[in-house]
Amino acid sequence: MKIYRTILNLWKESLFWQIITLFLLFTLITLFIFNHRLPNILTQYGMPDIDTDGGLWYQWYLHYIKTHQLVYDIANVAGYPLGYDISASPASNLVFSVQLFIMEHISGFSLKNLIFITNLSSLITYPLSAIGGYLLCYYFTRDKYSSFIAGLIFGFSF
Repeated sequence: MKIYRTILNLWKESLFWQIITLFLLFTLITLFIFNHRLPNILTQYGMPDIDTDGGLWYQWYLHYIKTHQLVYDIANVAGYPLGYDISASPASNLVFSVQLFIMEHISGFSLKNLIFITNLSSLITYPLSAIGGYLLCYYFTRDKYSSFIAGLIFGFSF
């Protein structure tokens, strides 16, 4: 019984363990909401509000230019026929770079892995958003329960 109380007191005092616990809880909620997509996570892509067609093309493009040692200049490729000026928009982001790194160095580049990693990164945005909403609300209110509700609302309002 003393060990249980020690662990409970450690959890109450440590924001790190609270965030880990909340992340796991928000992940379970995500899996419950999207459980109908889990059997096909390797073969079908797409989640709410995610541009998967453009994302899959962009992942393929990053892999293609890297394996063929081409110069990375998306402005010339995307704006080729009519000369669109897309220099003001960002051409890359951290999510695509992490996905490409995982495929090149861990899982190997294939359409199946590309679809799986795209789905996985789409699913992980929900618990991460919920944790962000929780931390923001907790920063202002110092109330764990209202922060949890705020995290649920912010993270899963898709």
